[in-house]
This record gives sequence, structure tokens and C-alpha cells, in this order.
Amino acid sequence: MSKLSMSRSLILAGGGAFALLALSSPEALAVPSYARQTGLACEVCHTIFPELTPFGRLFKLNGYTLTGLRQIEAAGGNALKINAGAPLSVMLQVGMSNEGKRAPGKQNNNVEFPRQLSLFYAGEISPHMGTFMQLTYEQKAAGSSFQWDNTDVRYANHFTMGGQDEIYGVTLNNNPSVEDVWNDTPAWGFPWIHSAEHPYDHYANGASGGPPDSMLDSLGANVVGLGAYTLLNNQWYAGLSFYRSAVQGTLVEPTYASGATINGLAPYWRLAWQHQFDNAYWEIGTFGMQSKFLESPGVENKYTDVGVDTQYELPLGANLLGLHAQYLHESQDYGTGTALATNSSDHLNDARIDAEMHFQRMYEVALGYDNWSGSTDALLYPVWTNSAANSPDTAYWTAEVDYLPWENTKLGLQYRGYTKYYGSTTSVSNDNYTYLYGWFAW
Repeated sequence: MSKLSMSRSLILAGGGAFALLALSSPEALAVPSYARQTGLACEVCHTIFPELTPFGRLFKLNGYTLTGLRQIEAAGGNALKINAGAPLSVMLQVGMSNEGKRAPGKQNNNVEFPRQLSLFYAGEISPHMGTFMQLTYEQKAAGSSFQWDNTDVRYANHFTMGGQDEIYGVTLNNNPSVEDVWNDTPAWGFPWIHSAEHPYDHYANGASGGPPDSMLDSLGANVVGLGAYTLLNNQWYAGLSFYRSAVQGTLVEPTYASGATINGLAPYWRLAWQHQFDNAYWEIGTFGMQSKFLESPGVENKYTDVGVDTQYELPLGANLLGLHAQYLHESQDYGTGTALATNSSDHLNDARIDAEMHFQRMYEVALGYDNWSGSTDALLYPVWTNSAANSPDTAYWTAEVDYLPWENTKLGLQYRGYTKYYGSTTSVSNDNYTYLYGWFAW
């Protein structure tokens, strides 16, 4: 039996009906490193990228280790076993955005070339161990830079319980929820791409940022976490990781910097149930994180994020309907003497829902809605032209049409329309934008 066949048998044993369904799934891939390593077509692991198929979810849970490459092995058995070729790939995103109202001194349409350029090393690095590693150059309103982007290094293996083959693993990553295999948590949720342009209201008033973010949304690439997970009976998923601050650009222990230093360990948990019905797939779960941040000596701020999510997929002939929903509640408790907030405690809620219709692997039509609400706080939400209420209350629709002439190329047109912006419904169309983009991976 070939190495590819043996590895594929291992994943099929752990995945059963889910993997068998995915092998015939009419769907596409985001990182060609894995296609180079496995010799499998992009459509096996992804719907219109970056969404995962059931097989793609199992590939990730098994540590990215399925391989069809020739391997170099030492005489001592497992002393050395590495792919003969490095599974490298490149991703390029380019775009152009047109805002509802142009800020003074700006050109008519903002061109992003590149929006993002990434180099990936993604695949098996030793038996039972693999990685997703991303180094990115990104254009930002505050200045462009290289950074260590989403990274997930994991060990995975199998055990038997009650005659059933089960999966367990360990993950080392730098973004809570990047380890997730569903597309309804912060790291992998819709929209998969958006304009780097900040809304007009921020430019006009010298502020930075866009819609609100929870703490769970904002920690990516500035923390490091180690955790364990398991998938039981192909249905029940449980994971627990613990995070510490790991701010990029410094070799020393992070110091007080706008509340950016985690005090102790910040636990992130994930529970989910999935089931394959006769002609549909459903996942429902919960996730959350509790983190304590040192703002200054003696001032500790506590954030507790608790979310629920669900994902539903329904094949319709050669097409696929996908639905995702997420609700996140964050409690914010500030230490005495904080300079970050007016109140001693605040809360923030985020409700998201999106639907995608995939047509024959080549076209996608998507619609999403995001609604933020929470406490009024003058320090957290300064008075801008359209935010006199000092409120995080923000809501917008995102509509998108995509065309994939090849599985590794996506051309998209996206429109975001605000109905509320930081507590105001006046002139919110200033912040609407249309975004034309290209997304290439090779």
C-alpha cells in the first residue's frame, strides 16, 4: 500500500461517513501547499475557499498530515521522516474600494496593491505533526508591515474507545479560534475578505478603527496558546487552550501598553456537536474566553467572552447552500483607576448571520448581517460626527458575488451598507463602500 493510501485510510477510519461524503462533495481550496502535499484536488478540502468541507475539517483535525509526497526517512524508523519537498505556497489579494463619501484629500477610489501578500508553510513536518504557518505583508491605514500571521502547529493521533476510532490532538497557535474547523467563529467567519479602508467618519475625525471588536476578535498574532482537543464518535468536539501575551516586534516580556498584557493565563474553550443527515450537515456549538489584562500597576481589567454558533449545509444537486450564525456576549470589568473606560463595567454583544449559495464550484452569492450593541461609555466610544451617543451600537449588511474561473482564483464584488454607526442612524451612508477584489493562491 502506498504512503498516500495508508494516510488516506487513517483519515477515513477517523472520519467515516463525513470523509466519504466529502470525497464526492462539489466544493474548492485556499492554501495550495496542502494540494501539493496530498496530490488531491482543491475541491476535496474546501468549498469556495476558505470554507472547509467535512473532509477538510478531518484533514485539519488529523494535524495536516495526509501526504502523497516522497519522504526522506532515517534507518532508525521514526528518527527522521520528512517530506522530500517543502509544501510552500503564496497568496495575493488585491482590491479597490469606493466609499460612500470621500474624506478630504483622498483620491476617488482607494487601490490596494497588494491588499495582502502571504507566504505559507503548510503541511506535515513529522509523523502525526503538521502546521499552518502564514507570514504576511499587509496594507493598513496606519501603515504597511510584515507580520507573523495566523499560525497553527498541531500534533494529532487516534485512540479506540468502545470499539470506535477517535481523534485527539494538541495545538500551538497564535489566535484564539484559529484552531477551529468551522466557519462561524471569529478567526474564519464571513466576510472572508474586506476592504482595508476605514470608514469616512474615522478619517474625518482623526480616529482609528472600524466597527467594534470584542477582545476575542482582537487578540490575533499578539498571543500564543497551547491546548488540547478531541473529536469523539465523529460528532462531539471539545477543546481547551491557554493563552499568554506574545506581542510581535519585541524580545522582552510585554509591559503595560494600553491594557495589552495578559495577567496569568487566558483560557479559551470550544465545544461543538456535528451530524451528517441524509442530505444535510449541521453543527452547533459554544466557545468563549476569559482574559485579565494589566493596564498599569495595580489596575487589572477582566474580559469574559461567551458565544454560541451554528453552521448548516444543504447540497442542492451540483450546488450548495451554506448558513452560519454566531452570537457573542462580552462582559468588561475594569479595575479601579482605569483610563480606558468611564464605567466600572460594560458589555458588548455581537450577532452575526450569513448565507452563501455556491453554484457548481464557480460562482457564489453571499449575504451577511452584523449587529453590535452594548453599554454607553464616553471613553470607549468617543464622540465622532455620527456617534454622539458614545455607543458601540453598529449594524451593517454585507452582500457579495464571487466568480472562480479556477479553483485557486477568486474574483469578488462586495458591498457593505450601514444602517447604524456607533449609536447614530444619521448620514451612515457616508461609511458604505463597494469593494472589488482579486484573491489568488498558488
